[in-house]
Amino acid sequence: MGDHDAGADVEFVSLPGAYGGAYSHAVRVGNVVFCSGVTAREPDGSIHAPGDAGAQARYCLERLRSVLQSVDCTFADVVKMTTYLTRPEDRAIVGEVRRGYFQPPLPASTLVAVAQLSHPDLLVEFDVIAAISRRTSARS
Repeated sequence: MGDHDAGADVEFVSLPGAYGGAYSHAVRVGNVVFCSGVTAREPDGSIHAPGDAGAQARYCLERLRSVLQSVDCTFADVVKMTTYLTRPEDRAIVGEVRRGYFQPPLPASTLVAVAQLSHPDLLVEFDVIAAISRRTSARS
C-alpha cells in the first residue's frame, strides 16, 4: 500500500522508467483508480511522433494500459475518460484510435480543446478514472 492513510485503502503508483514530475501515475483509493494525464512524452523527455495525433494517441493509450495494469485494471474498468486536444480537427483520428481500446459499455467521456499541453509538440493527453468493481459486470 501507499504511504498515505486517510482512513481508506490507498495506494500510490509511479512507473519506473517513465518520464514524469512530482506526481503519481495512479492513485487507488479503495476500488477507485485515478490516473494522471498521459502524453506522448518518451522516457528521455523527447516527444513521440511530433505532428501525428493518431500515433501520439496510440502511444498514450499504450502507456495508460501500463498504468492501469500496475493497479490490476484494464480499459474495461475505465468509467470516465478526459481527452485534451490542441488541434480540435484531430478529434476524428484520435476517436478512431480510442475505439480500438474500448469495448461497450463505454466510459463517460469529455473532450477539451486546449491551446497547448506541457510541450508545444504534444497534441493529445488522456486521463481516466477506473472502478475496479466494474469488472464483474463488464466482463461477465
